[in-house]
Amino acid sequence: MTIHSLKAMTLVLAATAVSAQIAAPPRADLAGAKSPSELVEGRPVDSRPTEKPDNRPEFSQQTRAPYHATRPYTITRLVDRITAPWSLALLPSGNILITERLPGKMRLLHADGRLSDPLDGVAAARSPDAADIGLLDIALDPAFSTTHRIFFTFFDNIDGTQQRDLCRSRAAR
Repeated sequence: MTIHSLKAMTLVLAATAVSAQIAAPPRADLAGAKSPSELVEGRPVDSRPTEKPDNRPEFSQQTRAPYHATRPYTITRLVDRITAPWSLALLPSGNILITERLPGKMRLLHADGRLSDPLDGVAAARSPDAADIGLLDIALDPAFSTTHRIFFTFFDNIDGTQQRDLCRSRAAR
């Protein structure tokens, strides 16, 4: 599994969890959209007219992706007592490293469901001028099993300019 697919999975799970908790008001731009029971295998998901009559796709199905039924799935809540989960990295041990954007913490979710206290040393990398912005992505070195290296990004504030910094660290054994 790649880091990009982990990010996509994180976004999908986060969006699903949020949508399950908040009933969104009806959106005017979705008026006339098909309900799931009206979708037909292989037919476009959205058949409404484009916003601009002169919009033309560059290639077939660019704007009218076909519907394909998915297999049933189950969403399992892994943890619900962290402030702002942002990214995760699956460790070979079955544990998961999780970053919290605010206040910029990294935690270990053990395979048995226990959540660690914030890991030591991460806060030292954070800029005091950007403490309200936080820790972002995390990725394992491709050779993590032997190097124990992790990479993570966070926001920094240098001379009043926000920028993202990339850090490399070695996980304690």
